[in-house]
Amino acid sequence: MTYPTRFSGRSLTDGPCVVVAGGGTAGHIEPAMALADAVMRIRPDARVVALGTSRGLENTLVPARGYPLELIPPVPLPRKPTPDLLKLPLRVRESIRVTRDVFRRVGADVVVGFGGYVALPAYLAARNRLPIVVHEANVRPGIANKIGARFATAVAAATPGTGLPDARVIGIPLRQSITSLDRAALRAQARQFFGLDPNAPTLLVFGGSQGARTLNTAVSGCARELGDAGIAVLHAYGKKNTIAVQDDRAQRGQPPYVAVPYAASIGLRPGYFGANYLGIEHNPFETDGDPNADNFQVNNIRPAAGLSVERLGDRRELLKEIDNFRRDVDSSGALDAVDRFQRSAYELVAGSAACKAFDISQEDPRVREQYGRNNWGQSTLLARRLVEAGSTFVTVHFGGWDHHWNLQSGMENYLPKVDQAVAALFTDLSDRGLLEKTLVVLCGEFSRTPRMNNGGNGGPPLSMGTPGRDHWGNAMFCLLGGGGVKGGRIVGSTNRLGEVPQDRPVEPCDIHASIYHVLGVDPHVSFLNHAGRPVPAIDRGQVIHELF
Repeated sequence: MTYPTRFSGRSLTDGPCVVVAGGGTAGHIEPAMALADAVMRIRPDARVVALGTSRGLENTLVPARGYPLELIPPVPLPRKPTPDLLKLPLRVRESIRVTRDVFRRVGADVVVGFGGYVALPAYLAARNRLPIVVHEANVRPGIANKIGARFATAVAAATPGTGLPDARVIGIPLRQSITSLDRAALRAQARQFFGLDPNAPTLLVFGGSQGARTLNTAVSGCARELGDAGIAVLHAYGKKNTIAVQDDRAQRGQPPYVAVPYAASIGLRPGYFGANYLGIEHNPFETDGDPNADNFQVNNIRPAAGLSVERLGDRRELLKEIDNFRRDVDSSGALDAVDRFQRSAYELVAGSAACKAFDISQEDPRVREQYGRNNWGQSTLLARRLVEAGSTFVTVHFGGWDHHWNLQSGMENYLPKVDQAVAALFTDLSDRGLLEKTLVVLCGEFSRTPRMNNGGNGGPPLSMGTPGRDHWGNAMFCLLGGGGVKGGRIVGSTNRLGEVPQDRPVEPCDIHASIYHVLGVDPHVSFLNHAGRPVPAIDRGQVIHELF
């Protein structure tokens, strides 16, 4: 891109050229664009050029506003001393050289910086050559603006107390479309556009263009309380983030955590699937029974015979009054857990959402056939119905894989059922528009020995049956799909015998971190155990970046 410059015979009557340096996030870019708009309103003959790097939001926001964008090498400043810090002077020098070339080419008359990694090379390149204006939007200035303010012609700040020399408090530049917005006239239209209640008070939550993880977690965590208070929420959580907000249908009569047909591990129910120190109210709701049976019915989701919803409500109020007498002497918080459990139970029985979701007989017979008319296939279909109705976490139990003998017959029986159920689930979720917001995980506890045993299980060979495989924890698999996971990826490999990881080994904690990433849950969150000590949800682990 070329511009007329003072170095190529530009007339002195030409308008001024203003270079704005604010890249990376919208917090730096939007004030720069607001200033650019103001300059063009005051001096239509002026030119505004934006500086940026190839990896910031400026690549989208600046061209969309109609301004030319010049790219310079980024100069990220390490937050901690690292070997990479030794390369910083060379990077700064190269970025300054490229920036000065831009200034010459565009005929810059003044540089206005808004902080961030674009501003620092702009300040240093313009020093003693061009007037410099610094704008700081935060109470605590970043290092770029701290340096630039030392030799700037003028310094402006959004708030007092920045500590920048001779800073003039002017607020944050805003685009005219915001400052001139007729909120009263557009309120009804905006609420309709975002699907908000036209009369409810509305809370706007935003953590900058990239979102704020802590803010996202806090707001999504109190979504139910906000809903109970009748407050609507419009949450801008950032393009790169996801948040997990429990659907109101799950809150109002749909169990959020369901196990089909039951949750079990090592012979215990719910075993590893239980909520442990989170409290029994967070244990999975178990359907029991066989969803493939003609008489399949989930117990305890309808009022008892002769008990109307009104009488059920009366009993609930009576129970609440009784509990109030005990609450005065309870300091353990146990009654709070009971309250949540009873509320969920009441909403489950009093509402109709759960009854409809659990009634698999209402499903299209052709869809039932696609999943397979067996316990596993129909359990998977029931899981899809529950997710569609608002449950947020459903576990389908495929048990019975302990083939220490008779492995061949077991695999010939089980594998076709798994293939059919999983394939049907992905297809069904995609057809219903649910796949991108539903994560599917197919995984076990461990793998099986690479070598077959002799079928004796400790006794004489073949005394228990044909050869099988025993427990093996050195390598295993996990399938993930949907929920933003990119398909067709294979991450890692084992040696040729399937004994140990060979390339790109990942651990269960990495799978946990990846699931938390999809759900928008802070991986550093902790919960209090029975002793009142915080326990991290994930001990360690990194998101498996190849999946996204």
